[in-house]
Amino acid sequence: MWEDSRFDKEEAQREWNEALPMAYDLRDTILHYCKYAFRNEPILLATVKRIEDGTGYADLIQDLNDVSLLAGKQKQLLKAVGYDMKLTHDAAATCDRLGYLHAVAKVEGNDNELHIIRNKAYTLVKNSVDTIRECGRFLFWRDEDRLEGYQSEYRRQHRSSSKTEEPVAEVIEEENVVAAE
Repeated sequence: MWEDSRFDKEEAQREWNEALPMAYDLRDTILHYCKYAFRNEPILLATVKRIEDGTGYADLIQDLNDVSLLAGKQKQLLKAVGYDMKLTHDAAATCDRLGYLHAVAKVEGNDNELHIIRNKAYTLVKNSVDTIRECGRFLFWRDEDRLEGYQSEYRRQHRSSSKTEEPVAEVIEEENVVAAE
């Protein structure tokens, strides 16, 4: 179940990586036409400059939306400089697609409902296993053969590797000697 979700995220990431360079190029192309077409219209040119400002993925998506709206409203000026109105449609479609891909590939992360269910299931099983181990250690505390089945090999290995080389008593004695000097 959550494997499908992970695959969807990976697929969205792959599509995002493919679409990103084309989206930047599309935005830059439309802005290039707009700057030239609006060169004698200070208000429109200021709008183009405002769209150009900003960085990041969210800004790119917003820019595509803004240029598609601006170009749709200023068809006459853009057609006069040879602008292809198909670019306006492409910008709107790319904006929608990138918005979706960004949400899936970049934002959803661990808040995905399937991940939450998986994590809750893991926690439930882990707590149950821990409870069984505690009960087993309590019941079989004098039977070494049975007790071994209720102890975690992983914890035993990591506990032994994290022990210090020097016994604690020696460290305390050394600190007392240093403090006395």
